[in-house]
Amino acid sequence: MHALDITDGDSVDAFAKAVVADLGDVEVLISNAGAVAPGTIHEVDTDRFARELDLNIVGAHRLVRSFVPDMVARQRGDVVFVSSDVAVRARPFMSSYAAGKWGLEGMAHAMQMELEGSGVRASIVRPGPTWSEMGTDWDVEQAAFVLNQWVRFGMARHPHFMKPQAIADAIAMVVRAPRGVHLNLIEVSPEAPIATTPITEPVEGR
Repeated sequence: MHALDITDGDSVDAFAKAVVADLGDVEVLISNAGAVAPGTIHEVDTDRFARELDLNIVGAHRLVRSFVPDMVARQRGDVVFVSSDVAVRARPFMSSYAAGKWGLEGMAHAMQMELEGSGVRASIVRPGPTWSEMGTDWDVEQAAFVLNQWVRFGMARHPHFMKPQAIADAIAMVVRAPRGVHLNLIEVSPEAPIATTPITEPVEGR
C-alpha cells in the first residue's frame, strides 16, 4: 500500500516508482478518482470548481504521464478511465463534475487514436447511478433537493443504484479482453426493478 495524492505531480511520480519497484511493470492503470460538491454554476466558488477539475481530469493526466510511457515502450498495457453518465447527460447542480467527466472522455478518445498500433489500449467505463462514498458528505436537505431536481428533468426513471462491484466487474471485462480486441467504451446502468404492472397495456379494439 502506497500513499497517493492525485492532485500532486510529485506524489504521483513517487507512487509510480514505488509500485514498479514493488510489483514490477504495470500492466493495468485505472483512473477512478473523482469528487463532486453540489451547487449552481453561478454560485460555485471558482477555486472549488478548479479543485474539482484538477481531481477529476488533470489528476488522470498525471497518472497517464507517469505510467503510460513505459507501457508504450513495452508495447503492452491497458488504461481504463472511469467516467460517468453525466459525461453525456449532464445533471443540474453537478456542473464541475459534468465538465470534468466530459473532458475526461475527450482526453480518452484522443488517447485511443494516439495509441492505436502501440499495443496499449485506452478504454472508458461509463457508470450510471452507483452506491459509493461520493455524496455522503452532502447535507440531507441539499441532497433531497438535488435528487428531486433530477426527477424533474427526467434523470431518475427508477430508484435502483448499482453496487461498486458492478463497476469493478466491467473494468475486469475490459482488461481481460483478448489481444486483438479493444473495448473502447462500456456503459453500465442499473437494471430497473421488475414491473408490477404490464409494461404495455392492451389497446381497445385490437
